[in-house]
Amino acid sequence: MADALHERHPEPDNPNPFVESRRLSEFGREKLMELGLPAIAKAWITGATINLAAPAIISVPPVQALPRTGFYDTKGANAVEKIVNFLFRS
Repeated sequence: MADALHERHPEPDNPNPFVESRRLSEFGREKLMELGLPAIAKAWITGATINLAAPAIISVPPVQALPRTGFYDTKGANAVEKIVNFLFRS
């Protein structure tokens, strides 16, 4: 997509964010129209299903039993240790 956009607009990004937004919106709309309504609907339904079903996993008993320690409860003497422990040792 980036290559197709660059082919169409080889000049650098416009410093005016409104002009750049309009250019990107037009390009995006054209690409969506190329996909067609069935593909857009399928992608939307898939995304909606994931967003609605993902929170439901929390209601599964084994998942509910998992410990939920937040970042602030993570052990560590300073922020760096807390981040490392939270990311790699939780």
